[in-house]
Amino acid sequence: MKQPTSQATLRLVFASTVLLWSAQALAIERYVDVVNGGDGPGCGSTASPCATIQYAVNLSASGDEVRVAEGTYVYAGASVDPCVVPGIDSPTVLCVLDKEVTIRGGYSSPNWTGRKAGALTIIDAQSLRRGVYAVDTSPATTPTSLTLEGVKIRNGRVEGASSGDFFAVSAYGGGLLAHNAAVELRGVVFENNQAVGGTTTQQYGGDGGGGGAWFRGVLAAVSLEFVTFFSNDAYGGNGAERGGYALGGGFGACCGASLTGENIRVEGNTALGGGSSGAGDVTGARADGLGGGVAMGTAYNGDGTGGSTCELSLISIIDNVAQGGAGATYGAYAFGGGLFAEGLALDPTSVTLRDATISGNNALGGSSFKAAPAFGGGVATAEASLLLERAEVTNNRATGGDGGVGPGSDRGTGLGGGIHVQRLSTASVSVTLRNTVVADNSVESGASGDFYPGGGGGGLSAQGNINPLLEHVTFARNQIDHPGLIGLALLLVAFPAPPTLDLKYAVVADHDTISGKSALFAQSGSVFNLDTGLFAGNFDDTNNGDPGAGTYTGLGSFLNFASAGFVDPGPPSFDYHVASNSESIDRGTGSAVTLDFDGQARDLIPDLGADEVGLASALFADGFESSGVWGWSSYSRH
Repeated sequence: MKQPTSQATLRLVFASTVLLWSAQALAIERYVDVVNGGDGPGCGSTASPCATIQYAVNLSASGDEVRVAEGTYVYAGASVDPCVVPGIDSPTVLCVLDKEVTIRGGYSSPNWTGRKAGALTIIDAQSLRRGVYAVDTSPATTPTSLTLEGVKIRNGRVEGASSGDFFAVSAYGGGLLAHNAAVELRGVVFENNQAVGGTTTQQYGGDGGGGGAWFRGVLAAVSLEFVTFFSNDAYGGNGAERGGYALGGGFGACCGASLTGENIRVEGNTALGGGSSGAGDVTGARADGLGGGVAMGTAYNGDGTGGSTCELSLISIIDNVAQGGAGATYGAYAFGGGLFAEGLALDPTSVTLRDATISGNNALGGSSFKAAPAFGGGVATAEASLLLERAEVTNNRATGGDGGVGPGSDRGTGLGGGIHVQRLSTASVSVTLRNTVVADNSVESGASGDFYPGGGGGGLSAQGNINPLLEHVTFARNQIDHPGLIGLALLLVAFPAPPTLDLKYAVVADHDTISGKSALFAQSGSVFNLDTGLFAGNFDDTNNGDPGAGTYTGLGSFLNFASAGFVDPGPPSFDYHVASNSESIDRGTGSAVTLDFDGQARDLIPDLGADEVGLASALFADGFESSGVWGWSSYSRH
């Protein structure tokens, strides 16, 4: 029997309802117009808008909304900047401190009811300070959140100090920094922002992270929708013995931050490690370049914690560069030209990308007398989980640095032209690629220095005690450029422990660029478990049976044909849909995967590889078109 509700409970419910209604009723809309407005105690109405966003935000209480006319907004001065206080002291064009506000740009005064098509409000930091800072100084009592729509953040720059501890010499979030603040970005463009580590006389230079944006803290719940990161940079500073790390040229997250979103473009960003006139190495640490486009969950944040997550869809990560710095003796490593993710055993990190294009990225090892290798031209993970679903990883490069001349010099090599995954610790790690094309990627050695055999995996390399699952994948035309490199398509590296890789319903084709090289290469102790697939056009399919080779199971379940039957492979189209006469059609008996890499339904008996023959889905063609109100251009997969 239902129990009667007590009068005390009714009073509590009524009081809560009244408080909620009151908060909503008291929320105020304020208006800003850089051309027709003026700052003052009475500004913010439609008739008398404020002139600067910061002044309107200072007048606002939690829950208020600020509507901003199109135009360019610059720094309003320290007198109205709440970030210029002890403990923060970070001059910022827009500072949101200990309050919850919504800022919507792109309006055309006096029309404040609808935004102008294609219009963006521009926050221009003039390369002198940060663009936006959302910071929570007392999360237990005054939560901070920022919703930002229809805004371009450009020319932000933060630079670390020339001396002091890690936090003093490091710099994060040139365009935007969110510290323990929830952030929702919709129709936002980050362009030409920089985070620059301090140049010091200490052993190490300062770290630079998140040229476009950096999100940190367990309260940093971040939502991204129709967001572009274009031409942003993260630079490590110079140091006496080694430079600083560079992380996430486009954006990055650490320390418990959680990211979700869709319709995201990360293009033309750079993470460049710092330099040094010293050796370039301090107890094994070097000035690594980590994630030219994106850096997730990195442990390099001063307090030894990592542990962040992201789940992003309809994302393109293209033409980004991660480059290791240079010292007098040692070059630094590069991880993830497009994306780098790192976790710890107690602070797991996971990255999920769906409906993704990862193309044209480069991980470039630092040049020096002893040059460094590069890992993962498109994507690199270290002790982190990765799910790529309905993705294309094409035309990425892992390029070793140029070494010196003479005895003892090292030429840089690389691992994983498209993707590198590794597990060298006890961290819990899961790696899955499903409905993914990995094609036309390459591992390249440096131009000079002594070459030591090792490296390879033109498409993908897996290192250490890790067990990736690859199902309905297409590996095609991946390359290695030196006889000392191995594994044109996939390489299993058995150091410090051997990996096991499950390859199911796959197509591995057209890996014949180096005479005598196999498409699949398993080092001693490592294992390829094969289950139903197709080899086509490879010079040599596997290194099975070679001296010192690892173990292959299920080789008999893979068919072998002269051609895989792709529509238009290689540049400029990189079109790995299968033709109607392909031998991969209707050979995936037993597969439970219901969609292909276009989002198209698979037949009762699926095709092998990433594509199901038939009409391509409109999923990718439609992915970016509906955002024209924020100035996006139409984008399609091919």
